[in-house]
Amino acid sequence: MYKIQTGSMKKEKDKEKQKDKDKDKDKDKEKDKEDEDNEPKAKLKLIVRFLPWNLTEERFREILDPEFAKKSVYFSYEKGKQNLKRTRSSVCTISFSEQETLFSCAESLDGKVFVDPKGREQRCVVEYASFQRVPKEKSEDARKNTLENDPEFMEFCENLKKGVEAPPSAEKWLEEREKDKSSKEEKDTPLLEELRAKRSRTQNEKFLQAQKDKERRREHKLREIERERERRGYKDDNERGDRKEKKKKKKKKKKKKK
Repeated sequence: MYKIQTGSMKKEKDKEKQKDKDKDKDKDKEKDKEDEDNEPKAKLKLIVRFLPWNLTEERFREILDPEFAKKSVYFSYEKGKQNLKRTRSSVCTISFSEQETLFSCAESLDGKVFVDPKGREQRCVVEYASFQRVPKEKSEDARKNTLENDPEFMEFCENLKKGVEAPPSAEKWLEEREKDKSSKEEKDTPLLEELRAKRSRTQNEKFLQAQKDKERRREHKLREIERERERRGYKDDNERGDRKEKKKKKKKKKKKKK
């Protein structure tokens, strides 16, 4: 049995083949880009080491060919130091835009001998910088030298020229304060009046209830005292005092007998 292919099926197959070809092309382009990225970039930055510690930047620029100084993209010089313990030699870092100028500069400086006033020789060494990037130059602030035209600053200067206004007198201040108070006073409305009356009613009720509770507690105490007296068998305070005196007399008699 043979399969019969229609025109629509052929078109779909052709489209799929075209998509596969496009994918292969994209993969090839990505590989080429990766190869370009992986390729080592040209080194354009070098370091001059073991320069005399007392060699200044101006003197080194005089020794260096002026053409190299003009073509350099970045130039940094760090002067050395000398202590009782050790001496640190000067170092110079130079970066160029082209490799040819870098090679010619390295040939002219590598192995150059410097002689100090005491006659001691020091040979410098030129090598590639381990860190090849160059610091970016700081952009100038757009607001530089525009303070005099600033509207806020101009207003501030005008206020300084006018001077500080004297504060108002105490009488005027009190009058203004009383006016503010009178304007802020709350106006009586039916709702506010009703709320105030309700509040006063509740306060009066609470006061009356407190008075009643006080009287009830007082009456309860008096009843308890009367019951206690009845239980002990005397009715008045005088009777209680007589009993105490009788007890004292009995005690005295017992002591005399002994």
